[in-house]
Amino acid sequence: MSSQLNSLYHEVIKKHNKEPYHFEKVPAATLSLRANNPICGDRFDLFIDADKDMLDALHFHGFGCAISKASSSIMIQTLEGKSYEEAINICSNFLAYIHNELDGEVYSVDFEAFEALQTQTARLDCAALSWKTMLEFLKQKTKQQ
Repeated sequence: MSSQLNSLYHEVIKKHNKEPYHFEKVPAATLSLRANNPICGDRFDLFIDADKDMLDALHFHGFGCAISKASSSIMIQTLEGKSYEEAINICSNFLAYIHNELDGEVYSVDFEAFEALQTQTARLDCAALSWKTMLEFLKQKTKQQ
């Protein structure tokens, strides 16, 4: 395997792909969202238990490549227990980081597992899939309040 591919499949990505955080269907969740990329076939359902302005419990389930699954797992783990405003900032931080547009520090060291995407842009959509879906939802929710 080339060094570029090795860096792409960082240990954090391998861990979250093999043992994803809160990877289960929760049909009784307060809300659910679908993160879907019809071009590559990645699809995850995001299950959200939330109150007026807090993400209390998060789960996800579905299928996709190692990068999209690991990225979704990290997102679920990172955003759980955060306010909508905090979650918006964290989602924006992750997306800016993987697009090599971050001014400032990365929110979580786990985000750095996706550093190779800054130069291997073909897989950006995989890593960004659930984050973009969650960010759109959060922005919409905060506008309604």
